[in-house]
Amino acid sequence: MDVTVPLLAAAAAPAVAVRIMPSASAAVNADALPLCPPNAAARTLLAQLGTVFELSDEGGFAAATALAAYHLWLYALMDTMVAASEAAGLPREAAVGLVASQTRAAATLALTAPPQAPVRAPLDLHGKPGSMTAQGLAVLDAADAFAPWRAAAAAAVQRARHGGAAPPAGLTAAGDPAK
Repeated sequence: MDVTVPLLAAAAAPAVAVRIMPSASAAVNADALPLCPPNAAARTLLAQLGTVFELSDEGGFAAATALAAYHLWLYALMDTMVAASEAAGLPREAAVGLVASQTRAAATLALTAPPQAPVRAPLDLHGKPGSMTAQGLAVLDAADAFAPWRAAAAAAVQRARHGGAAPPAGLTAAGDPAK
């Protein structure tokens, strides 16, 4: 990691230093903000911008900051779905509105479910065999379409933890101790 809380604390002394990773969604008070280490004053200030997730260790913070990349990748996925919807005959305004609303609806369901519940529970419940959902998911599964997402997530975590460099000796690319 290029920047750590101890390095920031030393540079900012006597002030208290924390790490955060805001995204563009902070502009509409809808951000997901990792905060390391937990800090009541920072949490109160940042809560105005969205939901604060307090993390007590740098490794967890790096994994959380990598999700900022996921946030931006969603725009590419939404753009792809808008283009497909337009190609199928939807006017652009309806395509953008429907894609963005469906994305928000899925996020809302995930956020209101118990945290221990599988995030994919609505898919499993409603994606019955023969449905358009199941047929589309079969296409994605046959192409192993989620493997590149996992690889991209691992690359983002690698970058967040090690600044794009190879992990330090004794650590895996995920930042865990090598066995």
